[in-house]
Amino acid sequence: MSDELTRLGTKKALRDKTIVTLGWMAALRVSEIQNLRVNDFVKEEGGYILKLYKSKNLKAGEVGEKWLPKE
Repeated sequence: MSDELTRLGTKKALRDKTIVTLGWMAALRVSEIQNLRVNDFVKEEGGYILKLYKSKNLKAGEVGEKWLPKE
């Protein structure tokens, strides 16, 4: 699927490939992907910290974090 999206080369295909790759790398639920915003990504040395504000396993007001390495 990723190869097909790369082959298409459109902005929408790039967006879709990014969503699929991010969801797979971070083991995100669809609802977590839907709630993501650009500000939820914090650049750190060697990768990013992804902040999750709405997740099935979080209590109200809690913030979850996932580490995403650059490689």
